[in-house]
This record gives sequence, C-alpha cells and structure tokens, in this order.
Amino acid sequence: MSLANGTPSVRIWPVGTKRIIGVSEGRFYLEEYANVPDELVRQLTWDNAMFADFTVCPFTDDKPGVMRLVCVESAENVEIRERK
Repeated sequence: MSLANGTPSVRIWPVGTKRIIGVSEGRFYLEEYANVPDELVRQLTWDNAMFADFTVCPFTDDKPGVMRLVCVESAENVEIRERK
C-alpha cells in the first residue's frame, strides 16, 4: 500500500502482479465507515510503502486494464519500507 497522485490516492500493488487496486475515497464512501483503517493510513507517507497481508472487500468487478476499487478490512504482518 502506498500513496499516489490521483484518485484514489491510497493504492495497493498485489506483489508479483502488474495490477494496482485502489482504496475507494468517494464513490463508495460512507460517513460512518472508513474504507481503510486509520491506523494504517497514519503510517503512510509519500516516502514509504506498506507491505502486508491485506484483507480487502471489492466494490467493483475485476476487469483487465481498470483499477478495481476496494475497502481494506484489515492488515497483518505489516512492514513499512522506504520507497526507492
């Protein structure tokens, strides 16, 4: 998981793939629900990336060439690494 310019700004790269999935910020936003836990977002900066075993809930279908929108339910085995 890392921050990126554009929408959505929180994105996840499933290691070993060429896919990027986006954490929905607007289209599937509910005021009483966070689409990514605050404790995860607080650890992200523009200079690092989070590697973890994420549990995600998809909002959109998986289509080649289209960023799939998800929410993040949880993360285990979290490791923060400096971006190169």
